[in-house]
Amino acid sequence: MTLIKSPYYLSLNAEGVLPLNEYLSSSSRIFVVADTNTVTHCLPLIQKSIPVKEVFSIEAGEEHKTLETCLALWHKFLASGVAKSDIVIGLGGGCVTDITGFVCTVFKRGIPFVFFPTTLLGMTDAALGGKNGVDFEGFKNMVGTISEPDQIFIYPGFLATLNAREIRSGYAETLKHALIASSGFWKLLPDECPIENNLEMIQQSALIKLSIVAQDVYEKGGRKLLNFGHTVGHAIESWYLLNGISVLHGEAVAAGMCIEALLSVESGLSEADAITVIDKLKRIYKESLPAVPDGNELMRFMEADKKNRGGELRFSLLAEIGEGVHDVGVRREQVLMAITKYRSMCIN
Repeated sequence: MTLIKSPYYLSLNAEGVLPLNEYLSSSSRIFVVADTNTVTHCLPLIQKSIPVKEVFSIEAGEEHKTLETCLALWHKFLASGVAKSDIVIGLGGGCVTDITGFVCTVFKRGIPFVFFPTTLLGMTDAALGGKNGVDFEGFKNMVGTISEPDQIFIYPGFLATLNAREIRSGYAETLKHALIASSGFWKLLPDECPIENNLEMIQQSALIKLSIVAQDVYEKGGRKLLNFGHTVGHAIESWYLLNGISVLHGEAVAAGMCIEALLSVESGLSEADAITVIDKLKRIYKESLPAVPDGNELMRFMEADKKNRGGELRFSLLAEIGEGVHDVGVRREQVLMAITKYRSMCIN
């Protein structure tokens, strides 16, 4: 996969790269799916160079990443006559790109779509790799597809619309990519996510994910490495959503990586490296690391995780910093012990 600089955007595509205006001129009509935040803050930035036919606005937030939102969009697509010759742009963070990819993949058995991720999380992870979908019955990403967008255009200028907490949330995925694939990259990552001049960091993080996905698109093996921190992280996020409490995805994943680093000690990671990981995440996230409920509260979410096989919990963990391992069978008791140890470390 390639990543090159075009006049206004970094463009990622598996087949090669087209300039933005050349690609979009191939369609007579361009539609945009955006949430209530990106309609206000990001849409004006692309309307300067893109002739948008119509904007479909959805509510912002993980709690709206549902089949109900998809149904509303399909009704709007029908009413507006969206056709297979049109292009739909997903303009937003991970929730928007997840929803856009899903609704476009199944509408008329597939209509062209592209992503303009507007968050650091989207630019380095959520918009990459072709995973699309929505939450269902309180479980994260339970309904979805794997289908690559035609193009992904990355414009770092969107990051100026975010607050520091959102930037830190997105930074969690970059830290994860370093932990599973590059100890050198991990050592270079600072304890405060750089808001300015972070293009090189975005590129390096994106390329790690794209290189892993290219070898295993449908997550039969190595792509599972990207789930490090997410089995526990998604459980934390689901628990917070179920209880109506706000938590950002990256914050939940950061806590998940701390717990899964402790769990990794049973699979070969040295205790010293586990503490190194936790200490760095603690410095970065400070008071924004979410309080973690009792492990029994989280277990029902983890037991529904898609990686499990034959009723056995399966995790992606660390062999060492910069090297991940996947499909590690873990006993329920081991997970509960890691959560209990984390809760006792005064990080909450």
